[in-house]
Amino acid sequence: GLNCRAIVGPANNQLADATDDDTLAARGILYAPDFVVNAGGIINLAEEFVGYDRERARKHTAQVADTVRRVFELARTERMPPGRAAEQLARRRIADEGAGHRFRPGGSAAWTNGAPLRTLRPD
Repeated sequence: GLNCRAIVGPANNQLADATDDDTLAARGILYAPDFVVNAGGIINLAEEFVGYDRERARKHTAQVADTVRRVFELARTERMPPGRAAEQLARRRIADEGAGHRFRPGGSAAWTNGAPLRTLRPD
């Protein structure tokens, strides 16, 4: 078994299934969901599509810590494991921020405000 106080790491899909989230919480092991803590890499990559600015990228990636705090706060107040709390926050954010926006997964226009993607790294 695990002999630790927390699981936080860059590996994707660290838990075999959703019940592992409950099991860790019951054992008092804090789990920071991988898709939350890995968000900085995606944020940094997205910056490359709009003209990379190091300070803007740092500002946006620093917000990951605030998101992790919100996940843990929701988990604590709603008495649910952090993985479930993270999914709930993500679904809320998609519903709130995605309302009225057309998005097709995999469409390059999602990164370029509707303009065609012409290069991988804008000049």
